[in-house]
Amino acid sequence: MKTLTGFSVLLALAMAGISFGQSKPASEPASQPTTQQFLDKMTKACSLSEEQVKKVKEIQEAREKALDEIRAAFRANSAALQDAAKNDDVGKTMKAQEEQPRLVQRMQEIEKKYDDASLALLSDEQKAKWTDIKDAERTEMGTQVYTKLYEDKAKLCGLSDDQVKSMVAIQMANDKAYHQWEKDNPDAVKAYHEMIGQAMIDHDQAKFDQANKLLEPLRAIQEKCEEDTLAVMKDDQRAKWILATVAERYIQYAAESFKLTRDQMSQAIDLLKPLAAEKGATIDSAGHKLMDKVFSEIATKEQKMKWLEKRTLEQVGLDFAQANLTADQWYGIKQDYARLVEDEKTAPDIASAKDMAGAYKLVTEIAKKLSPQVQAKLTDEQKKAMEKATATKPAK
Repeated sequence: MKTLTGFSVLLALAMAGISFGQSKPASEPASQPTTQQFLDKMTKACSLSEEQVKKVKEIQEAREKALDEIRAAFRANSAALQDAAKNDDVGKTMKAQEEQPRLVQRMQEIEKKYDDASLALLSDEQKAKWTDIKDAERTEMGTQVYTKLYEDKAKLCGLSDDQVKSMVAIQMANDKAYHQWEKDNPDAVKAYHEMIGQAMIDHDQAKFDQANKLLEPLRAIQEKCEEDTLAVMKDDQRAKWILATVAERYIQYAAESFKLTRDQMSQAIDLLKPLAAEKGATIDSAGHKLMDKVFSEIATKEQKMKWLEKRTLEQVGLDFAQANLTADQWYGIKQDYARLVEDEKTAPDIASAKDMAGAYKLVTEIAKKLSPQVQAKLTDEQKKAMEKATATKPAK
């Protein structure tokens, strides 16, 4: 069975938890205008009739009720995730992580359902007016958000006001292109959400890769955005920008992954500086190189081994997700892992991994070694659940 790898899971959760045109994590949805605020705005902008006002109000009240239920589910799942992480419960952590993108997808479906229902009540002229207003609001809000977002890094990198304005315009054009692609390709968007959700449920790498191919046009849009943004800057500004952005995205992740000390984080910054200044460097290229250096040059053997244990148990959780392993079974699996790494014959050679790719290869190898022992712990009911999940997968 070809299952999702550690990096794939992180990417899947991230992609399932954001709308295509934004970079917002899968957290509880932001507050929306109240039904009355929405109704007042649409009534004024579109000169709604009394009958339209009545129907739109009913639709938006139903929308708000449905979203309240999703928000409550978000809070409950976030609490479950925090509790599982606190108690180092791999099984519950994986279950909560998988639930998060499903909730995001459900929220998006609800918003679209009720917003489309409201739009269906409008005449073509009213729809055009409402679309213009929403586009203007999106432009104004986006400009404010991106200007604020770039403010601190702009000062750090010595960017002029004109450069920041150009960068904001580039990002706004990127968002517009994203939204236009979504509008022009509704079938691809729907297929992606369905496929990526099923890939997470089945833990199927092939299905995950197939889903991601649907997003290749969006990646091209995002890559152009980054390229155009960096082109606004001079070489020294560009290096500082990449340095600051990689520090935000990658060093914090590395620190959490390997439990780095402050001194080690300072070392990571020092290693990042020349990477950010390389000719042709991008945020992701510098970030990936940095992660390899953190693993090979900064993390201690003890830190690497703790990382290996955590990632291996997560992989086991993915491989046997349909079995819904119990706390007692997880206790036994952790004991099996401890015996495996302590045995000279089966102990992983962490020194053989020279980069993150090598490290994840070890994760896969150890998870495979543990698989027979996990299988032996399954009840008949759990085995049937695993067999059923395998039987329902389409032939490759």
